[in-house]
Amino acid sequence: MALDKILEEVNFSSNLSAGESYRQLGIAPEEAGGAIGAALAASETRGLRLARGMLLTAPDAGTAFAEADSMVGWAAGRGSTERRPVIRALRLTSAGPFAVDRIGRLPQSEARPFIADYFAAGGTSREVAEWLALVGGVLREHNVKADGTSGFVGDAAKAVGEWIVDTAEDAIDAISEAIETIVDAVINAGKALAEIVADVVNWSIGEVANLIRALIEAGKGVAEILAAAAASGFDALRKFVRAMVEAGRSVAEVLAWAVGEVAATLREVVRALRDAGVALVSALQWAAGQAASVMRKVVEAAIAIGRTVAQLLGDALQAVATVMRATVRALLEIGQTVAGLIVAVATRPWTLFSAVVTALREIGQSVSQLLGTIAAQAADLVRKLARALIEIGETIADLASWAVGKAAQIARDVVRGIFEAGKRVIDIVAAVATAGLAVMRVVVDGLFALGRTFATLVRELFGLAVDVLGAFLEAAFDLGVTLAQFVGETLKRTYKAAVKLVDAALRAGAAVAGLLAEVAGASYFVLRKMVNAVIKATGPFGEILDWALTRLESFAEDVFHSVLTAARYAGAKLTEALDWVVDKGTQAIKAMVNAWESVRERLIDLYRWASEQAQQIAEVIWEEIGRATQRFRNSVVYVLLYLERDFIPGVRRFVTGLLDAGYEVTVLVGRLARRGVQLVAEAVAAMLAFGVTLTELIVATVRRPRSIRDNLVAAYRAAGQTVAQIVAAAEAAGEDALAEILATLDRLQEPLEEMLAGAAEVGGGALATVVSILLNWLATYRPLTEEEKAAGRLVFGNSIDLDNVSISAESLDNKVIFAIQNYFDGDPDSRAFVTTTLINFDVSQGIDTPTLVHELTHVWQAEVTGPFYMAEAIHAQVTDPDAYNYGYTNATNGNGGEEALNAADGDLNQFNREQQGDIAMHYYVRRHEEGRDEPEWAPWQPYVDVFQAA
Repeated sequence: MALDKILEEVNFSSNLSAGESYRQLGIAPEEAGGAIGAALAASETRGLRLARGMLLTAPDAGTAFAEADSMVGWAAGRGSTERRPVIRALRLTSAGPFAVDRIGRLPQSEARPFIADYFAAGGTSREVAEWLALVGGVLREHNVKADGTSGFVGDAAKAVGEWIVDTAEDAIDAISEAIETIVDAVINAGKALAEIVADVVNWSIGEVANLIRALIEAGKGVAEILAAAAASGFDALRKFVRAMVEAGRSVAEVLAWAVGEVAATLREVVRALRDAGVALVSALQWAAGQAASVMRKVVEAAIAIGRTVAQLLGDALQAVATVMRATVRALLEIGQTVAGLIVAVATRPWTLFSAVVTALREIGQSVSQLLGTIAAQAADLVRKLARALIEIGETIADLASWAVGKAAQIARDVVRGIFEAGKRVIDIVAAVATAGLAVMRVVVDGLFALGRTFATLVRELFGLAVDVLGAFLEAAFDLGVTLAQFVGETLKRTYKAAVKLVDAALRAGAAVAGLLAEVAGASYFVLRKMVNAVIKATGPFGEILDWALTRLESFAEDVFHSVLTAARYAGAKLTEALDWVVDKGTQAIKAMVNAWESVRERLIDLYRWASEQAQQIAEVIWEEIGRATQRFRNSVVYVLLYLERDFIPGVRRFVTGLLDAGYEVTVLVGRLARRGVQLVAEAVAAMLAFGVTLTELIVATVRRPRSIRDNLVAAYRAAGQTVAQIVAAAEAAGEDALAEILATLDRLQEPLEEMLAGAAEVGGGALATVVSILLNWLATYRPLTEEEKAAGRLVFGNSIDLDNVSISAESLDNKVIFAIQNYFDGDPDSRAFVTTTLINFDVSQGIDTPTLVHELTHVWQAEVTGPFYMAEAIHAQVTDPDAYNYGYTNATNGNGGEEALNAADGDLNQFNREQQGDIAMHYYVRRHEEGRDEPEWAPWQPYVDVFQAA
């Protein structure tokens, strides 16, 4: 049917009648545009009614869409007269978005005038927005499609939307071009983006998001869209921001626009982002990468919408450290204080607190500034801040140094915080070892406040180097720890550990005297441990001796004994103590000598040291050595041997000390007897100077064997005693003593005339006594009889030439006579002789064989060991019975002497000259006179063997 028949067949009385009559014609949907054109040729009303009737009576949506599409396509190539009725028809049947959709598919040159007519025909920007939302949704989700259709008439708007979506999905690649065409045409028609935005402010977020997606596709930027939204007010802006997020736009894009706007706009954008579920950390992360001013704006906006500082910092914690740092810096720049920030996160999780502190340090806040900022805050905050600073790598020394001079509680909280950061006590102390006393004092006080006792700290810190341990002790002492406490802990340790602790204490300023004073009243073993520790720590021990010297008044010997013994235990060279004493005075010297003797140190070291000192000091020392030798019953002979060999000048002072300490003169004379004349002379001079009389010396002298007696008298002469003085002293000792001394002087070849002169000086009967004694020396001699020789051979064998031995017979002139003559008449030509084989005895009393054997022993001694003096020695001992007894109980046969003989094991030299004579005599008596069996005389036999073997 030709389109020109439309006017004849269609009933144009109403929209519905026009549609129904049109359907009866069976015109294809693609011819709908031409049909509308035919109706419009009659009148605009007919054209409008036919268009609406078609849409109202379409049997299904597909037919309706096809016919509507035909209408738009037909009108696009014509003028406004044709386009506007089509547009009105579509809009009146709720198909406005469809018209926009079809216009968008036109070439841009056709779309522009069409959109202009669209608006002129009553079309709205809202309808444009609806279409944009529809296609924007397709772009967002390609699978958007309703379940089935119900016909275009039943729900035209829904059907149109579904059709648009369907066709868009079928030609997804063409959507972008359609969107660009529509948006271009709308703008070309004089419509602002803001108008479109204003029309959709009541839409849902999802719908707005779809619209935004379409606008973005059309080339509209986020900033332009948000600016358009902002023109409709903050409500619209917030909705569009949220929709932006839902549309997949980044927070960065949104904020990039917002930060360039006024603060209120940014605030609302931030609020919208928050409402959209965007974590503030996203905004902070973006802002952290921008200029500092941008970060400030974002932070201010966050606070303006009610975000607390703590919450804001918590947000920043979720990002990288640079975000936290930028956030903290921004907060400070907008007026927040460091203290405020720290306080704000004080009760928050530790990770947040630590992160904030880290950021503060990284932006330039020093440890001192941070601690100083919150010093006036709660103590717990100081502790937490200290802990955080340590955990992020700040040094213990820096924190402790800051605490110096602060209130005690603040300083203690700093230490507590360091401790809670996981630092061990030993780490804390070691870290401040070189920072000075004030810093160490803060640390140690803080550790005390933590409940550590001095004892526990010593245990925990013992592994530190000595200098570090010393720094700790210095602070501990400064805080009131006493030396008593320190010593108490030290004494609990091993010797090795005590050395380290004492070394540290001395470095800390403790005095040696103070340490020793704490153990002064304790046992020796306690003192020893302390002395050992001091010596091992310091080396020289003069200070120890100085301390001991101060205690001399009460118990000097005990102190010095203990100190020197302990020093020896410690391996010290005690000779250093001797050097120390030189400058300390007499009292110290006395104490040292006494102590030296008591600890049994090598006496030779003491003697050598004494000999090396200056004369005045040496004299004091040797005199004190003498006293100590007596007091401790040391060997006098040993000292005399040393002095004789190495230091004769010390003899006088040594002897003086001996005598002053109560040493017996008689014993001393015995000890001197075998020494050289020079030494004995020095000793005699000392004894005489001390007040010992020469007579006392003579008494002690005459009790000695002849050789010893000769030596002593020679020493008296060397000591300056004249013959006259010696004779006078001997006379005072008694006639026997005088006789012995005269004989001794004679043997020493002192002139008999001087002896007589000495007696004369004594006066009284002394001269007569001396003369009498001298005359007793006169005698005549006879050879031994054969019987006497036979008896002698039984004991001495052939060791003595008995033919040369003579025995007293009668008086004979000799030198005695001439000496007496010379003294009285002054004749200098008198001469005399002596022989070693003469046996003198009282002729009137006679001599028995046992006595002869005894005397022959002296002849044997003279031939074996020396000249004539031996015979005289034997004679001199006649008056001293004790000189003969070698241990027997019977003087006739030697009973009881066996034990001594056996003990000497044949060593004849263990018996003196007279005892040797009695041994020979008793052998003769027991074997030859008493005729005993061999066991009875066997103990004597080894000694007779000696006689016979010579």
